[in-house]
Amino acid sequence: MRFLATLAVLVVLPAPACALADRNHPVDAGTFAARIVRLIAENDYADAWVFLHPLHRRAAPLERYVQCENLTPIRARLGSVRAIRFRRALVRVAGTPEPLNGTKVTLRIVIDGAPIVETVGLVPAAHGWVWLLPAARYAAYLAGGCPQ
Repeated sequence: MRFLATLAVLVVLPAPACALADRNHPVDAGTFAARIVRLIAENDYADAWVFLHPLHRRAAPLERYVQCENLTPIRARLGSVRAIRFRRALVRVAGTPEPLNGTKVTLRIVIDGAPIVETVGLVPAAHGWVWLLPAARYAAYLAGGCPQ
């Protein structure tokens, strides 16, 4: 299912600016993660890209990222998404040698009526939380192509 594969892309998601004031607070991390899932489920790649890790934005410039992601849009219907657990943890970031301090958020997501539980990693940045591309997608963008 394309949505589940794309969900694996997610490591961090955006929150409204007011919720970013305390960017290291786990509750805000849960809100942030849930919002990114919604953006991706709505195929709103441009808005999601804004909150992508800066290293990953350089590998996947906005225009190419949106173009590539639109090659395989999400067709599943997102019913709901909510954070059910969070904890501080080291998070692997493709393109960096060492994991970074961050937060792992466990989400309960209902897709086309089927519930799934998925854990994503978030890392803080200057403006708040950022999300990450998985290593294989990062490598594909870094090489100038589109992930398959």
